[in-house]
Amino acid sequence: YCYQENVMNIVWICCHEEGVKAFRTVLENGVRISAFITLDETAFAKRSAGSREYQKYCEKYNVPYLSVDSIKGEMAYTIIEQAPPDVIVVLGWSEILPNCILDIPVIGTVGHMPLYCRTIEAALRLTGR
Repeated sequence: YCYQENVMNIVWICCHEEGVKAFRTVLENGVRISAFITLDETAFAKRSAGSREYQKYCEKYNVPYLSVDSIKGEMAYTIIEQAPPDVIVVLGWSEILPNCILDIPVIGTVGHMPLYCRTIEAALRLTGR
């Protein structure tokens, strides 16, 4: 992992294609990501709209590219605990992070779930709001 003192450590968790632009933009603007976590091949094959484009950005910007079968497993916990992050960014992930992981970052966790946001937008349109 790329842990460095006096530098904010960010762990990025994503597998969905909707997060690629945000990830690329953050890296292009000089923000250092200490670890990138995505789904392993078996879990990835069961999802739709996933992207492996993250791997090329991780290689280009020297970000450790790590895969897990679930964010709720021991491997994910160990990776994140060893990072150790100030912030966790979660974009386009199909599981809710368990409390044991949410308790790790010093500052907190930022997340976005595209499907949930689209569901809310659709409900608001149907109700005329």
